[in-house]
Parts: sequence; C-alpha cells; structure tokens
Amino acid sequence: MSLLSGLLLAQLSWAQDVRVTSTMQPLQLTGAPLVADLDIHNPGLSAIRFPDLAARPDLVRFELTYGGKRERRYNTAKEQPPSAMWTLEAGDHRELRLEVPATAGLKPGPIQVAISLHHQKPVTSLPALNLRLQSPSPVAGDLSGAASAPGTRHPDVAWVHQDGERVHLVLHHTHGARSYELVLGKLPGPVELWLSRSRLDMLGERSILWQAAPQQLTVLRLRGQRTRGKPRTYDLPWPKVELAGHPVTDSSGTLQAPIWIPAPSGTGGELRLVSFRDPSGPSFQRMTRLDQRPQQVLSTVDAAGSGIFYVVHKDAVEVYSPALQPTLPLTRRTLWKSQDASTALRVALGALPKGSVHRGGTAVLLATRIPDGIQTQWLSVKGEALEVPAITEDLGSLTQLVARGPDWPGLVFQDGETTRLCAGAEILPLSGAGTLLPGPSGAVIWRTLTQDGPVSDRPIQLSE
Repeated sequence: MSLLSGLLLAQLSWAQDVRVTSTMQPLQLTGAPLVADLDIHNPGLSAIRFPDLAARPDLVRFELTYGGKRERRYNTAKEQPPSAMWTLEAGDHRELRLEVPATAGLKPGPIQVAISLHHQKPVTSLPALNLRLQSPSPVAGDLSGAASAPGTRHPDVAWVHQDGERVHLVLHHTHGARSYELVLGKLPGPVELWLSRSRLDMLGERSILWQAAPQQLTVLRLRGQRTRGKPRTYDLPWPKVELAGHPVTDSSGTLQAPIWIPAPSGTGGELRLVSFRDPSGPSFQRMTRLDQRPQQVLSTVDAAGSGIFYVVHKDAVEVYSPALQPTLPLTRRTLWKSQDASTALRVALGALPKGSVHRGGTAVLLATRIPDGIQTQWLSVKGEALEVPAITEDLGSLTQLVARGPDWPGLVFQDGETTRLCAGAEILPLSGAGTLLPGPSGAVIWRTLTQDGPVSDRPIQLSE
C-alpha cells in the first residue's frame, strides 16, 4: 500500500467479512479539497458483492468539526437509480480516493474528520481523525512536467512544503478544473525533486527521485497519484553522483535516470544511465565520457514507451536509446555535430505541421551559440535540417528553450539576478525562479511556486 497505510483510522468487519480501512494524511494544505482514501478488502475464501463506492460516493459521509462548528459533507451518486455493485474475489482489494466536498476554502487550524458508511443499517461510523490544516509554503519543486516532450506532458508538480523544521513532499495534481495538493510524506530536507517522464497513456507508473547525500539516490514509486510503498535509498558505487536530467519510466515500469559522475579532479566525468527494476537493485550502462558536464540531457519516452536521451555537449548532440536487455550496450547516434564555430546549448522537442520537407509530427529544436547571437533551427528526429535557421540576441546563459511550433521559440536567459524571455524581437523580464511552458494561441506560461498558489501560472502573450 501507500505511505498512508501508517495512518490507519479504523477497520470494520461485517457479516460478509468485508474490511474497509480509511486513511488520510494528518497534514493537509489549504486552498485544495481534502481527500480520503478507502481500501475495501475481502479477506475471506469466497467471492462477495459490495456496493460500488465509486458509483455510489453518497454512501460515504463526512462530518467536520473545526472552529466550534460541526458540518456534514457528502458526494452525490454518479448514476440514477444507483445500483452498481463490486464483486470482490477472495483476497481482493479495491482502492478508492474520495474528495471531501466544499473543503477547499477551509482556513488553517485543527480540524476533526469523522467518516461513516451508509450502505446498510445501522450506519457504520469510523473513529474521528484529528488533522492539521496549514497554508502552503513551497521551497522547491519540479515544475517542468508541462514543458516536456509531446506525448509526455502533464500538469503534475512534485514540490517541497516547509513546515517549521519539518519538510514534506507534496504532489500538485489537476483533474479538469480541480487542483489537489496531495501530501505524500516527509522528506529529509529541502531537496531537489525529479518527477519521472512517462507516456500519458502509461501515467499510472511514475517515480519521484531526490538526493539526500552525494552518493545516494532515493526513489519513491507512484501509481497514479498514490505512493507504492516507502521511499527506497540506494547507495551508488561512486563517492559522488549528480542527476544529469529527468528520469523516465518506460512501458515495462523500469525507471531510468541519467547520472553524471564527476572525475576525481578537473571538470570532466562520465555520463551513465542507471536503471531500477523491481525488486532488483540498480544496474548501470555507460553513455559517454566528456571533458565537462553536458550542457543538457533531455529525457523523453517514445511512442513505443522506450526511454530516449538527448545529450547536448558543446560539439555535438547525441541520442541514446537503452537496449531491451540491460546487459547490452546503449544505442548511440549523432543528431548534430558542429561544423564551424557554433556551440550547442540546448534542445527541445515539439510538433511541426506537415511541410515541403517534413511530414509533420515530432521534431527537434536546436539552439546554438554563433558569433552573431543565438541560432535556433528545427531538425528532424534523424538530424535533417527542416527550416532556415533563425537568429536572436544573445542575452547571457540560455537556461530554457521552449518550442512553439512554427512560431518563434521561447528562450529564457539568466544574467546574474536578471531573467529575461526572448521570442523573436520581443524581450520581456521574468520574475522569480520558474519554468517556461508552451501555452494556447501563441502564448507562453511562466510557472512559479508561490505562497498562495502554490503553483502559479502567468500567461504571457507573444507576437506571432
């Protein structure tokens, strides 16, 4: 089960031997609805039938006590007349997450939640749970999910909540117009988080990674928005490693992460791919040796669900693909190689409409530094030039590149404390540390973490 399994509220047994456990995190954040998780278990030796609580959420009632008030909440049935039933085979579990209605506007402070089930008489009541509501206080997070390659883009954000001396891991999740702040557990400190990329049709399997020590990687597995077990920390066989780019989760559920292993002296080192396959420990495949850390490692998952890694260093852009068998070497091909004084800076993946030299679909946007400024050019996934290069002003260190189809790309430059967005002839200041995302109708979005967000999206309209 998830990290919530340690927060057991109550366990109920009926004549038909159904056991229901209900869990909630003791820390909840304001500005988002409260959620409760139910686990319905048949511990018996034969199949039983039980009301489908996904279709009949009205059978689960919530009583809230806070600030001297006592209020009741319940969801409405999803079908009329409601009659859906689950068939639970021997040993089966069904998990269900329910929103507690009208709780997004609650203020910080203590709150007591009592849950009751109304599927039969007499009503079955669970013991009340004492929770603590707190205003979001983000200090770090992975904001880049919505800026990843087509087919893997998602709005979820893994972020770090500071609670005095304690630090918590939170997943910001949107479903339609609703946003949820799901506390997943405690962290050892305000670490940098990496939420793995996966295909949208395989978004059930993901992981969150962080480093609490130079030679360690910690992995927390997710299925959907729920945790799978507790975080696992792995000691790697080098004195220091650094996550070089986003991890990916492939179609088999294997977690793969590019790591940079610095040399004992100098600026060079080695790039490797570490793979985690449950229940075995990590395995390693060599990617390349470089005289300095790569400018960028762009990770994505192709249409078949396999990890693809674009390694950008000053002289070339190389593409690495893991073999089906972890004992086999990685496949490497050169996408672009410098033929003049140009230096590769970053790549981004986007979609282009069908044209005279491109059949449409995924393409690679390459940004290079040349004597005249920053040059951007679309390449096919095989490295063929698709359009005439465009040149923009060089405003400092290029930290982000966002593809906008046939329009001018968005380039984010950092120069000391100044952050600026460049798109064609437009140069705009950006406030705070954030991530540039592609937006609708020619716009881009500047996503940041804020105290009242905690995830704040500011649209920026750009000229065509």
